Amino acid sequence: MKFLKDLLIYTVPFVLIVGTNFNLSGLIGINIAIGYSEFVIFLLLICLLIDNKVIFPKRLIYAFLSYLAAIILSLIFSSRFISIISIIELIRWIEYFILFVCIYSLADRNNIYKSLYLLMMASIWFISTAVYQTFTFNFYEKRIYGTFLSAADIAEESVSNPNVAGAFLVGCFLFFYSFKRYDFKSITHKYCLVFLQNVSFVLVLYTLSRSAFIGMILGLFVLLYFFKKNIIKTILFIFCTFIILFLAIISFISDYEEFAIIERAISTFDSSTNSGASVVARFENSSTTLDVVWDNFVFGIGFGDLENQFNLVPDNYYIHNFAETGIVGFVTSAILLIVIFLDLLKMKKSNIDSYFFYFICAFIAFYVSFLFENYAANLFRSPRLLGLFWFVLAIIYKYYYIIKNNTISNKVINE
Repeated sequence: MKFLKDLLIYTVPFVLIVGTNFNLSGLIGINIAIGYSEFVIFLLLICLLIDNKVIFPKRLIYAFLSYLAAIILSLIFSSRFISIISIIELIRWIEYFILFVCIYSLADRNNIYKSLYLLMMASIWFISTAVYQTFTFNFYEKRIYGTFLSAADIAEESVSNPNVAGAFLVGCFLFFYSFKRYDFKSITHKYCLVFLQNVSFVLVLYTLSRSAFIGMILGLFVLLYFFKKNIIKTILFIFCTFIILFLAIISFISDYEEFAIIERAISTFDSSTNSGASVVARFENSSTTLDVVWDNFVFGIGFGDLENQFNLVPDNYYIHNFAETGIVGFVTSAILLIVIFLDLLKMKKSNIDSYFFYFICAFIAFYVSFLFENYAANLFRSPRLLGLFWFVLAIIYKYYYIIKNNTISNKVINE
């Protein structure tokens, strides 16, 4: 049983990042796919039930259950029939929180280290695919779409999303940047992390996701604050490194006729261009969605059903969530996000080993950038990204739980 449990935990990063979906549209008449992640979570749940050792951080569980209650209320008080899409969205949120509980309950110190290593391997797989896309595919404006992470599952959501790819690559950059400070026994590890950090930095820009770029800079500021580094000096160094890498790479990219990254940044302020039009469309969608909010202020129109009812997809998670779950859902979701943030800060300030210190610093930086990016991209509705978020969060909570219990045990023994 332990072998199976460990194998399942090690499998999670790969099924979330590079897993394949089984399309069920021919069976149930709607474009829905079930991925390997569902099977792995189901098997983990069986292992958890057999072990009968369910543990969880109470404050986080209560915050999540409060938000879940608000979601259910939004469906109960909806003036329309509950759609299949709403049910699937609800199952998805519950599913990945079950993943959190399973990993938190079943993980131990040994498989935590190994699962993080495998998470890095799966991330490198994704980065390699992103590099391949950049050099060989002729996508719109030569951007990276991140097919693996975006292969989601409902109503043609499987169209790849550059903002999702950008958010994931921002996480890669921040983790590589943080962990290169860890005292590895081999200097080769540090050089590899520096290389991966620089590649991730460039790839974020090739997603042409403005929210990802700003989120990356914001996350980097958080890390520099944690490490007490000279922020201006470090930013200038990274910028110069990027310029060198960018100029070195650009001449090798096929069919690349213009500096799309620079042009996209400039055309953001010109509504007559594709980039500028996307910004205008975001404001218009957000404004229209706010009208829906005022008309359904308390419980919303029903979780997961905004696009189905109003054909609206605001690229803003917070407004989207407010419209679907009302003020009740908006407040409880904010409490959940705040509880997670406060817990992370508490863990960072505790007496922990250096490995966990760099790990949690990177995750806090990613969390700050992720919360910001959700103002311009509905990333909390990306299934793979949501699954990775809860998976890594479970590892952090469990790592802290193990260290805290070991510290208490050592104090008792010494006394």
